[in-house]
Amino acid sequence: MGGHGFGLLWGADEKCQSVTIIKRKSDIKQEKTNTRIPVILLVEDDVGDQELVKIALEKANIRCRLFIVDNGEAAVDYILRRHAFADEMSAPSPDLILLDLNMPKMGGIEVMRQLQSLQSVWQLAVVVLTTSTARKDIATLYELGVKSYIAKPDTFSGYIQLFETIGAYWFNSVLLPPLDPKRRHRSTDQDAFQGLT
Repeated sequence: MGGHGFGLLWGADEKCQSVTIIKRKSDIKQEKTNTRIPVILLVEDDVGDQELVKIALEKANIRCRLFIVDNGEAAVDYILRRHAFADEMSAPSPDLILLDLNMPKMGGIEVMRQLQSLQSVWQLAVVVLTTSTARKDIATLYELGVKSYIAKPDTFSGYIQLFETIGAYWFNSVLLPPLDPKRRHRSTDQDAFQGLT
């Protein structure tokens, strides 16, 4: 266990960081019995912001499995479960996707444009978490199907408050449809992404 109570592993080809956040011995016992733990996919290239999210999740007492990719192309591969993320154990279907906008290789807006080709895009709970407050970005992302658009807090306490709200809303209040892995692998979904390698 790390200094903040994180179990730290690396995903396939070290392209995806997997962090299991657990706080009590009872959590460890339940995890060993395969109790369903919510999965969050964080799409963020800034290492400092990645660390802030990890710590804020723990401080907010959100029990989850956090997977991190640092660019948009990897995010699309993860969601499609292909290439380095083909194994369901290494890349489980996310219950919530936290998406930054300004990233290398492919930004958040382009990620959402690519995901529009998915038959199951309506099932994805995508929340934009970014520094941009540009009205054009906000309007575009909602048109592309994100569920919420949040500006990154300026303080650490703000991060904790934000994730307390996210945890209460997304994991305690909202009822989300199950993401059917079979729908993610339909040929129409795969054909739409043949150009992305």
